[in-house]
Amino acid sequence: MRATDKILFKEVQSFRYTWVWWIMLIVCFGCTALIAYHFSIDERNSEAVLAGLISLGSILLAIILIHFMKLELCVTPKAIYCSYFPFIKKRTYTQDNVTQVKVRKYSAITEFGGWGIKYSISGKGWVYNVKGNTGLQLYLSNDKKVLIGTQQSDELSAAIEQVKKDWRMS
Repeated sequence: MRATDKILFKEVQSFRYTWVWWIMLIVCFGCTALIAYHFSIDERNSEAVLAGLISLGSILLAIILIHFMKLELCVTPKAIYCSYFPFIKKRTYTQDNVTQVKVRKYSAITEFGGWGIKYSISGKGWVYNVKGNTGLQLYLSNDKKVLIGTQQSDELSAAIEQVKKDWRMS
């Protein structure tokens, strides 16, 4: 995106749900308690301690990853930009590679198998989402499809109507 591009819409979403953090904290507490238990008994089971440490480390890495994950969507008159940090760097969609664009409702579970970065084997293409059931559907010139989730459908719809005018789409 160039500094001169006027931003019509910008949204940043993250996985900051209270219930996810509670589950991870409970699991971390359980792993820590298991490790402490094995250290407290006379016969130390090094395999159990190692398994507990690996589990705790994996959960802590998952917590860090989830904390920093973010989906960013930006719409300008010239392009639509999407990134899903840290997995997908900025993708640029322009009138050269987009044939149709619309904001639509969808079912994350039945169409794509859930939230996150998913690919539908039933022909619905890729989805990048965090939560909810509304997204920006892009039909690409190479016959691929991309759906980017949004929590601000009204604002996004207004921006997309402007893009359709600028790109001369119906």
